[in-house]
Amino acid sequence: MFTNHFTTNSSNNWRESLKELKAARDQYNQYTNIMTPFERAIIEKSIVEQREKIEKSVLTGAITEWNNAIDHVKTSFEIVDLMKAKEVKRWNASEINSQRQMMEDRIKTELGRDDIGRAVKNLEGFFEDGMRGTVEQQRATCEVFRGLVKLLPKGNNPITHEVLSANGLATKANLKLKELRTMPDLDDAHKKAAEAVEGLEQARKTIQHADADLGYTKPNGEIGSFTLFQQLGRVGTDNEGNITFIENRNIENS
Repeated sequence: MFTNHFTTNSSNNWRESLKELKAARDQYNQYTNIMTPFERAIIEKSIVEQREKIEKSVLTGAITEWNNAIDHVKTSFEIVDLMKAKEVKRWNASEINSQRQMMEDRIKTELGRDDIGRAVKNLEGFFEDGMRGTVEQQRATCEVFRGLVKLLPKGNNPITHEVLSANGLATKANLKLKELRTMPDLDDAHKKAAEAVEGLEQARKTIQHADADLGYTKPNGEIGSFTLFQQLGRVGTDNEGNITFIENRNIENS
């Protein structure tokens, strides 16, 4: 009735050892109601002994993957920061600020005219002028125009032709700004960071599955192994949902 599942050398393949332990416990739970007390005691003892035998290798394997995933995420985040810094450095900040101020002043002067409809129409020409300039002029123009609606005289109905036109220019400016600030290296860094985060979540699931298959998970689903509980506590999120890392020298890294 009860199959001997324990055939794998735990030191060679912790995943297979854990799989065998889970299979044994599942089979025990399936047939426990028809076992004699003696049979239950013998099988329970064999399961406990097998868990004790493989636990260290399972914890070491799962935590090693967790550590590697954390290191991968940290490295990918550092590369993203480096690429962001590189993107910032490629711009002439003083030129952008100067061009931004000139464009904003020009727009405010135009919108101060009596014919607001004509003024908004003229702004389309302002935008095109800015797009024919240097990359700094283009970026400055886009940054001003994406907030164009805020520069309109107060009291304008949000569904007037002028406001709709301003919204259209703002959308165009936002798309162009994104295009201007796109760097293949930065995009690639973001992509690899996302993949690293996905790998971290897979490593988290490995920790959770190891805890469950070792038989430690609590009825409410919480991690029961204190060692694994501490490990998962090394990674959290801030108020904005960004991943944070908490290192504690007292945590055992198996």
